[in-house]
Amino acid sequence: MIDVRYPQCRRFPIAWGIPGPALRATGVPYDVRRAFPYSGYEQYEFDVVTRTKVTRTPASWCGSMRWTSRCGSSNRLRKQLDTPGPVMIADTKFAPPPKETIALSMEALIHHFKIVSESFACRRATVYQPIEGPRGELGYYIVSNGGQRPWRVRTRPPSMYNLQVLKKIAVGEYNRRHV
Repeated sequence: MIDVRYPQCRRFPIAWGIPGPALRATGVPYDVRRAFPYSGYEQYEFDVVTRTKVTRTPASWCGSMRWTSRCGSSNRLRKQLDTPGPVMIADTKFAPPPKETIALSMEALIHHFKIVSESFACRRATVYQPIEGPRGELGYYIVSNGGQRPWRVRTRPPSMYNLQVLKKIAVGEYNRRHV
């Protein structure tokens, strides 16, 4: 076992912005899918898997966290696959019409062309939407000025926040051990 001196206090990972499995590996029960549900996660019941005792290196520890989460995810998916439903939004203002109607209807073809070429106008707003990725919270911050394209887009990559803390938890270690 590599001595990486992983801090066990809960304030440290929150202060450094460590997301996802690495945060839950310190015992903090935060999951983006539960805090800000998206894509139907509000319909599922699942446990936020956390660890409170160090038994191995943090890298393999996060791997075991991912494995435990993955097993729970596959069980949820198997239950949902038994009940088929629509995959796309039914509102034709935002989604292109089905291919069958495009081949038969001139209005559907025009509507498809307008959605693809012009898009649709959004209201003036600011939004941040996080999603749970395998390395942590992947977030998008979008600012709209009321046009058809966003005025500003910022991506919050999870890997950068996980790597910035290496200088604190791996003092005196070589990077090759952590890659």
